Amino acid sequence: VAEGRKAVALAQISNRLLFVAHVLRFWPESVAAHDQVLKQHLGKALGASTYRLSAFPEWGTWFADRSQSGGAILDLQIHDIDFVNWCLGRPTKVFSQRIDHPRSAADEVHTVLTYPGAKAEVVASYLLPDSYPFTAGFRIAFENGAIEYGMRSAGVELFADQVGHALTSFPSGGIAAPLDAPGEDPYAAELRHVIDCVRTREASGVISAKAGLEALEVCEASA
Repeated sequence: VAEGRKAVALAQISNRLLFVAHVLRFWPESVAAHDQVLKQHLGKALGASTYRLSAFPEWGTWFADRSQSGGAILDLQIHDIDFVNWCLGRPTKVFSQRIDHPRSAADEVHTVLTYPGAKAEVVASYLLPDSYPFTAGFRIAFENGAIEYGMRSAGVELFADQVGHALTSFPSGGIAAPLDAPGEDPYAAELRHVIDCVRTREASGVISAKAGLEALEVCEASA
């Protein structure tokens, strides 16, 4: 966090643009969910839950050193914390518990965030076996319904026909239906946004350094 604050300060002093590339802010389903929260199509958001689950990465030895990787908190959970902050604001309370694997550096983190008028639970895990596909998703409960999205990848044969489900709306007293989540490849969209900001010399209102630092501060509080 200290390094993050220093980077933000240096960018301001030197009049430079600084971006934190949280790609979920360009993920079509996340963008559509954010729109649902802001426009209150189903009423006010009351609670959210997110999950990001994976086998422990073996392609880099540095993952086992939490001073470098940050464990599940900084490598996985930070993405969903930033997403929930984007939707609900800045949390006023953070409560977190971590589960450590007894024979490896793998860990799992459960964090509860309190926002004005809402709460969120954010789960991130590296405790899954290598046969488990990367899995992520979210659910947001509103006054008059809920929305949900999930995905999984890694090409595991067992889940070949279960790669996830579309963003779906569940209105109170209505019928569940998929929500439109148009958009291009999120990584391409993010790069285009950065290029546009650099060309116009305007700070990003989407992936700002301030928002990135806030997510990092929440992670530090949950560590």
